[in-house]
Amino acid sequence: MGQHALIADPDPARAALYAAILKQEGLYAVIVKDATQAVSVLLERGPPALAIVDLALGIEVIERLRRTAPAATLPIIAVSALRTERDLATVHRVRLGIAAILAKAASEESFRRVVRRLLGVGGAEDSEAPSAPTPPSDATPRADSGVRRRDDAAPADDSPQARAASRAGPRR
Repeated sequence: MGQHALIADPDPARAALYAAILKQEGLYAVIVKDATQAVSVLLERGPPALAIVDLALGIEVIERLRRTAPAATLPIIAVSALRTERDLATVHRVRLGIAAILAKAASEESFRRVVRRLLGVGGAEDSEAPSAPTPPSDATPRADSGVRRRDDAAPADDSPQARAASRAGPRR
C-alpha cells in the first residue's frame, strides 16, 4: 500500500502498538505527541489514509485536523482510556466526522477490524459474523430472538379493564 497513517498519542507504548498493527495492514505510521505536530505532519505529507487520535490530547486536535482535511479524505479513530472523553467524542462525532471511537483497552483484533473497515480492506473473514451454535436436532427452533421490547415484556392482558388502563396512560 505504501500510504501513511497519523497517530497522535502521548503514550509511546500505545502509539507503538497502533503503529505495529498499521504496519501489518500496509501503512507507515507517523507518530506525534500533540496537536501542533499532528497538523504539521498533515500539512507536510498531505492527508494520511487514517488518523488515530488519543482524546487525552483534547478534542481540539480533531478540530484542527478537520480544518485541514475533510472527513471524506481523512477517517479519524478517536481513542481514550476515559469513558467521559469517549462520551464527549460521541456528542461531537457527526460534527467532527469521527469515523470510530474506541476504548484504549479495546483488543488488538477490534482495533484491526475498525482499521480494515475504514480502509476498505479485508476478505470474507472480516465481513462474516461468527456462526451461531447449531441446536440439537430434537430442539424446536425459537421464533423470537429472546429480546423483549418494553411494551411486550409482560404477557398481554386483553381484558376490557387492561385496554382502558392502557389508553389512560401510565399512573402517576
